[in-house]
Amino acid sequence: MKDFLSTIFAVVKAFFQWIVVSTLGCLAIPVAIGLIYFLFITIVGESKTFIIVEKTTFVEEKVKEDDLRIKEIWDTGEAFILNNSGKTIFLNEVKYGGSSSNKNYKIKASSNIQVLKKDPYYIFREPPSSIRVKSGNSRTRWHLKR
Repeated sequence: MKDFLSTIFAVVKAFFQWIVVSTLGCLAIPVAIGLIYFLFITIVGESKTFIIVEKTTFVEEKVKEDDLRIKEIWDTGEAFILNNSGKTIFLNEVKYGGSSSNKNYKIKASSNIQVLKKDPYYIFREPPSSIRVKSGNSRTRWHLKR
């Protein structure tokens, strides 16, 4: 029994450095990815979409949290819109690869910036009738239309 324990101890001692390095190596990858993401968000900053709609045109901007126009409402939505068109516009759900539901939101003309809970993927252009989706999965996109 003493020889058996001595052999086990000798094997563990011989491979201890390899065991420690491989274990730390496995942990190092997710930690490094998280650190890179944190530094990117901290240095570059997160951006969101801000859409300014006029009667016949629109401007799409990427804004950051310190933009004075949206600073107070930054945490409340994924995107922001200023509808200066004088007409109601619509944000419609487009679902691919699953059962469709008809979620539609009205965005009335206003001089105030409004919060969008969903970031529009198709802005004043028709979405395709289908996109590539893995079997059994679904994907939802949002369509902003006049």
